[in-house]
Amino acid sequence: MKLFTREWYHDTLVSELCFQLHVSSRAEKYSDKYFESLYKAQEKWTVKNAKRIAKYSKTQFDKTAAEAEFAASYRENLEFVKNSLPQDILESVKDIRLLALGTVEYGVKESITRFCGRVARRCEKITEAYDDELEVLSETLGWLTLNSLDFLIGSPVKQVEKNENTVTIETVGEDIVPSCKVILRGAGNIEGDGEIVSACVLRHELVRGDESPLSFGLLCMSPDGELVTLSVACESIEIQEL
Repeated sequence: MKLFTREWYHDTLVSELCFQLHVSSRAEKYSDKYFESLYKAQEKWTVKNAKRIAKYSKTQFDKTAAEAEFAASYRENLEFVKNSLPQDILESVKDIRLLALGTVEYGVKESITRFCGRVARRCEKITEAYDDELEVLSETLGWLTLNSLDFLIGSPVKQVEKNENTVTIETVGEDIVPSCKVILRGAGNIEGDGEIVSACVLRHELVRGDESPLSFGLLCMSPDGELVTLSVACESIEIQEL
């Protein structure tokens, strides 16, 4: 992936952080009591929602599992804010545990919002660069082919096969999204990081190649939550709905 890298994806998540924050004057100081009450309130809402979903889908509800899932999500949020926000903002946070639960004081939210805005503009530049790339490719490939790639997003990869100079990638569609087959002819070696099969497609990429006419790539999320990639240099591309 040349444009839609792991770093780009991480930045897209960071850019949306400010929209998930609530302001409270009680976040202006460190308080075990307030943290515990907020944690329990959010845990209760999460468990209640999980119970509602289980009832609707007619599956067994497991309260212990729902609480464990909330605890894991909280820990992930805590690590995310620690590793994603600049040090000057982190130092201004009185209780980072509250930030992990989405609650901050007014001044901190303003600082985070400005930071997220800068990150968002960085992401927008990459998206604009990709749109420019597609404009050029549309002259030879056509918009029907380029737009058909959107069917890949949100679908898990079923298999990847290489036969001589052709690479075939199949995805499994869900609901109204069809299953798709991407056929890359005149393909070179498959490059990637991580197991792509069974991973869910987050982003596709088709750009002009350095040593070949085209470079096709996928950025995916594996079942265990890891980001994995696949890139193939090729001469032509065909998308088929299955």
